[in-house]
Amino acid sequence: MMDINDIKNHINNKSRLIGVDMGSKRVGLSISDENRKVATPLKTINYKISVDIKEGLLRTIEWYKYLILV
Repeated sequence: MMDINDIKNHINNKSRLIGVDMGSKRVGLSISDENRKVATPLKTINYKISVDIKEGLLRTIEWYKYLILV
């Protein structure tokens, strides 16, 4: 877990971020623009158990090559 200053030091100026919105049945993911001003919906992960969330997040991180989830 990093605080905001650690994140700023860890990523470059044009890195995009993936936002995570936890719901009771689904997890919504969004992706920021390069300036980190606007987030756009990316995908929804439906889950019954927490392993489904983990697998969905790992696939997304591998596909988009992002390191920071917020």
